[in-house]
Amino acid sequence: IILSVASSLSCFSCDHTDSESVCEENLVECDASSASLGMIRVAAFKPSIQIIQSSTFRCFELVVQDNAETLRTRGCSYDSVDVCPGEVRVGVQTGCRWCNEHDGCNSAGSFKASVLLIAGLSVVAAQALRCMQGTEIVLPSDDSSEKNKEKMPEFTECGVLNTGASAASLLVLKPNTASLPSTDYKCYHLRIEESESKKATIVKGCIYKNQNVCDGKFKVDNVREVFCSQCDQDECNSAHRFASNWKILSVTLFTIVCLFMK
Repeated sequence: IILSVASSLSCFSCDHTDSESVCEENLVECDASSASLGMIRVAAFKPSIQIIQSSTFRCFELVVQDNAETLRTRGCSYDSVDVCPGEVRVGVQTGCRWCNEHDGCNSAGSFKASVLLIAGLSVVAAQALRCMQGTEIVLPSDDSSEKNKEKMPEFTECGVLNTGASAASLLVLKPNTASLPSTDYKCYHLRIEESESKKATIVKGCIYKNQNVCDGKFKVDNVREVFCSQCDQDECNSAHRFASNWKILSVTLFTIVCLFMK
């Protein structure tokens, strides 16, 4: 326990849309979730960056100049990938830090932003969305022991951490789905199948509203997309909701056919 506390690292964390004062107030302790969110922020500017998970972390600050606008993002990142090298997809990178010397090493100063931070949290709470989140493995032999290795989908409220985690996992499958983080969310339902083993993986969760899960090629060639949907209503990516929509469509089509037969 003593070693765990001693090796912990805290970094300032903010999106490029946040004000400078918010960036200087939001100090978070690094873990797998906050590092995944940080890597998503970097990937929004550098889609080609690799995301390699590790048990150790670093702070980062990335500054991009896009014409007259300065875009600054900070957060935690994995210690395995230096976020500074590489070209940005918009503007010009004018600054970058990747450090672990001390807590908050990616800070530029100290400002007061309690009012702005509370207002930001209120907006997130007001836009809360419930989605089914998790992963299910389906084998041709229906091996139940394999299913238990993954977290079965369950309903959860969309937030910064679980949405960032979903976006990170999607980047591994579809690098072209990289998008800028936001506080607007939607649900997704993706079913993929391996060509050789026919093993199917069903992934559900929260993603950013401006992120298109159903657009973008897979990173590997031996996987194909069987089904993909996106929606922005509570619990809309559940199997029950999907079945209900098909029932409504079936009844509608049946009614139309009956009218034509008359």
